[in-house]
Amino acid sequence: MLRAVFGKKKQGFSTIELIVVMSIFLLTSATVLPFLGSFHETEDMGTLVQEIEDTLLRAQRRAMTGERNTDWGVRFLGSSFVLFSGDTYSSRNTAFDEVHDVTAAHTLSGSGEIVFTHLTGRPNAAGSVVVSRETISQQASVTVNALGGITRTLP
Repeated sequence: MLRAVFGKKKQGFSTIELIVVMSIFLLTSATVLPFLGSFHETEDMGTLVQEIEDTLLRAQRRAMTGERNTDWGVRFLGSSFVLFSGDTYSSRNTAFDEVHDVTAAHTLSGSGEIVFTHLTGRPNAAGSVVVSRETISQQASVTVNALGGITRTLP
């Protein structure tokens, strides 16, 4: 009976329905895509901060266990950081250097060098390293306190 009143049964979508669905899809995409880009950049920063923290912990652990019977430290340069064996970066044994490069998008600043004392694992001085990324105007940091505690702060 309904077919008699309305004619043939309609199949598929009308042009208006397709335009409405496409408009909703485009609006949703335009809203979400900028957040995905900044999410990726924030994740990159988090990964770098974790790598710095792990390197500091590795230097501290090597000093405490007496590896190579010397102090161990980490030197922070603008575009890299180096895990080294020795009392200072300038007097280190370069054969044991572990160099970690930082992407051009990130910048390191703060303490130039943190050295952990042989067997006690205490740092020569408290300090912190700040990781910056201009594209998202955010900073994160890794801090070493006077007792050798290492903490990180993420944006």
